Amino acid sequence: MGKRKRAAIPSLILFNAHLIIFFLAYFPCLAENIYYKDGRMVEAEIINRTADTIWIEYAGGSIGIDAETISRITNNDGSLSKYGVDYLVDQIHELIKEKKYIEAEKSCSFLLASSPRDVNIRYLRGMLNQKIGNTLKAIEDYNFLINSDNADDAIFNNLGTIEVWLNKYDDATDLFYEAIKRNAQRVEFHNNLSELLMGLEKYDQAIEEYDKVLKLEPDNLVALFNLGVIYKNKGQYSLAGKQWQRVLAIKPDDADARKALLSLRGKR
Repeated sequence: MGKRKRAAIPSLILFNAHLIIFFLAYFPCLAENIYYKDGRMVEAEIINRTADTIWIEYAGGSIGIDAETISRITNNDGSLSKYGVDYLVDQIHELIKEKKYIEAEKSCSFLLASSPRDVNIRYLRGMLNQKIGNTLKAIEDYNFLINSDNADDAIFNNLGTIEVWLNKYDDATDLFYEAIKRNAQRVEFHNNLSELLMGLEKYDQAIEEYDKVLKLEPDNLVALFNLGVIYKNKGQYSLAGKQWQRVLAIKPDDADARKALLSLRGKR
C-alpha cells in the first residue's frame, strides 16, 4: 500500500488521528456512499475510521477525509455503514441498554472529537457523565447545551440536581424553576424543587410545589409523606397527621408513616 496522504482541508485542524474507533475492524469493505454536508455524494471504499478522519482507498494508497465534513455514510444497499455517525450512535444506545455507561461515554467523546457542536451527542454524553460520576464533564456538556439554546427541560433539571450536590442551592432553585417552566407536567421536577425548598426551610413554597405534585399524582407517597414532615415542622400537627394517614390508606404497611404518626402523640 502506498503512502497515506491527507486531503487538503485548510479550514479545520485535525487531531488524534491515531485513535481507532472501538467498533471498527481494520479491513477493506465494499464501496460505500459518502454524503457530505455541502450536498455532495461520492462512492468510495472505506478502509478505516479514526476519531477525526475517514480513510478511503485512493490511487493505490489511502487518503483521509475530514470526518466533520461528512453528514452520513451508507452501504450501497442503503443500510447504515459501520463507519457512519448514525451507525455509531446506534451502537452507543446499545451500550446504554447494556448499562455499559463508561464505554458509551468514551464513544460519545470519540464522535465529539470530530463534531464538537453535535448537540445530540453532547446531550447523551452529559447524561452519561452524570450517571458515572464525571460531574465536571457533565456540567460542561449541560452548559454547552444551555448556552447554545439547545437544552430541554431535562437538562435544566439534571444540572439542578448537580448544583444541589455542590451545595449551590440558589442556582439549583433557579434551574428547577426553569425546568418546570418548560414542562410543568413532570412530577420529578416539582418533587426535586419541593425537596430542596423543604431542606432550605422554605416551607410555604415547598407546600405549594407538593400540592402541584398531588394534582398531577394524587397518590404520590413521597409528596404526601414530606408534606406531613413540613406541617409537623410548622407546628400544624393535625395537617401533618392527615398526610400520613393518607399514606397509610394507600400503603397500609408503610412503617415510616406509622412511626411518624406515633411521633404526634400528645401534640395538638
